[in-house]
Amino acid sequence: MKKRLAAFMAAMSMTAVMVGCGQEDPILGTWKADKVKASGVEINLNEFAEQLGQDQLKNITFTFEDDGKVTGNVADISGEGTWKADGDKYSVDMDGQTIGVSLEDGNLIFEQEGAQFVCVKQQ
Repeated sequence: MKKRLAAFMAAMSMTAVMVGCGQEDPILGTWKADKVKASGVEINLNEFAEQLGQDQLKNITFTFEDDGKVTGNVADISGEGTWKADGDKYSVDMDGQTIGVSLEDGNLIFEQEGAQFVCVKQQ
């Protein structure tokens, strides 16, 4: 009986470890801005950057790590910060600013200066 109980406890412990490992936060990884939404209009980020004459805007990326760290590159300026989850919403604290971030339809959405940037996950 003791052997069965020990085997059962070992199996339950392994199951708990495997389930815990399988629940990775979907925000983890590297995201690249793909589109911009503003005033009801959606435009490809590359087109948006070209219209503004600011090619450096074509490369906006964020990398979220499982230890709560985030690194970003916006307009050739790199920064580091932290992120935290609050249900299905996230907040990013970077360079003294807090930005609200959400996941919608598999995309990462963040708002900056009245525009929404839609980011796609990189492989």
